[in-house]
Amino acid sequence: MRVPTFLFTFTLLLLTACGEDKPSEPIIVADFTLSALLDGEVWSADPSAQEPARNHQPGFYEFEGVATVKDLEGKMEFRLWGIAGPGSYPLGTGPGVSGGMVTYRDSSGDWHTHLTGETGVVHLTTVNKDRITGTFSFLAQPRARNLEPRSAVRGQFDLPVVSPHEVGPVPERDRNKISAIVDDERWIGATVATETTPEGHVKWTAHDRRWSISLALPPLLDPQTLRFAPNSLPVELCVQRFVEWDAPHCWTSTEGQISGHVLVLDITRNRMKGSFAFVLPPVSEGETSGEEVVVTRGTFDVGY
Repeated sequence: MRVPTFLFTFTLLLLTACGEDKPSEPIIVADFTLSALLDGEVWSADPSAQEPARNHQPGFYEFEGVATVKDLEGKMEFRLWGIAGPGSYPLGTGPGVSGGMVTYRDSSGDWHTHLTGETGVVHLTTVNKDRITGTFSFLAQPRARNLEPRSAVRGQFDLPVVSPHEVGPVPERDRNKISAIVDDERWIGATVATETTPEGHVKWTAHDRRWSISLALPPLLDPQTLRFAPNSLPVELCVQRFVEWDAPHCWTSTEGQISGHVLVLDITRNRMKGSFAFVLPPVSEGETSGEEVVVTRGTFDVGY
């Protein structure tokens, strides 16, 4: 389908100087806007080449723009998923988490928001079948080691949407939040997958670039505390430290090898919320020191 030609209105870009040029405000374009300060330079997508945002399925949006900065043509691409409506969403996330990722490419290389769950943020003010608007900031890491990160601030977008869908309802399994403190460092489940069995078991697996944590819980009807202890209800925990561990290490609560608990605070037909904490025994593999792994202040809010 041919996209209609829009009337574009440009604001005047004023550069003020006191002995040196200073970055100006991003350019505002009436019908198509995608702009930011990229590494302190004004980056504003060419409206004549701009395409509408695409809404392939409920909650999933894609859009991009192309601009030239310092004689280099660069493309900025956004992928947002699990978007149920206006609000603030993290960048640096993958499927299963409400948020998204950004990729930037030019002839010198390409950069992306790492899967840490906190490499940026997008604030959506309008999300519907006709338009998506908001602001953003991010820090993107290079794929090549000889390049520096790219930083975008004061970003904004205002784009028409091509979509056969109304906004939402986003499936519950696409809107998950899991985080913890692992060995005194903040950990966020940047990508989350959930599954259930006909018997009522619930399992979630979350990972970032460093750790993967998976919990398999028994069928539950009411909130309760599940302890890692003999004679308790069976809870399976699997943890993998990427790079250093070749495969996940798994423990069952009834084995008595680990200490800790899972507190289920709320449970419905398609959602579960709670907290967790545990201490893993030393794992000697590869170059690891074989020290305990301590996980505290874990929280989960998962759908299935």
